[in-house]
Amino acid sequence: MLFMKILFSNFFAARAFVGCTRYLLQQKGVNFVLSERFNQDPLESHFGNQRQMGGGNEAPSAAQFNTNINALRLRSSQTMKVIGGNTRHSNLDLPIDNTPMPHRVREKKL
Repeated sequence: MLFMKILFSNFFAARAFVGCTRYLLQQKGVNFVLSERFNQDPLESHFGNQRQMGGGNEAPSAAQFNTNINALRLRSSQTMKVIGGNTRHSNLDLPIDNTPMPHRVREKKL
């Protein structure tokens, strides 16, 4: 039974990838698709949070799902925004200097 679930999920993922790629290649100005840029981690994280909110309930109803997503939105809207973190895109246009750094003088060992 587990084998069939894995087989079905791989088949579903492959069909989704092909459909996504076809759609992207039909868009104006898109000549190629970099498959390594596809990432489903945020989606898995979202549904992982949904499962945590439901406790032991593996199959929440639509109303429970809606309640959970509203609670997640509220929780994420109240988080503090990082100012000056190392992952935020900066709009500063800083010049890049390619001159080599000076070498440090090493002490000779006796």
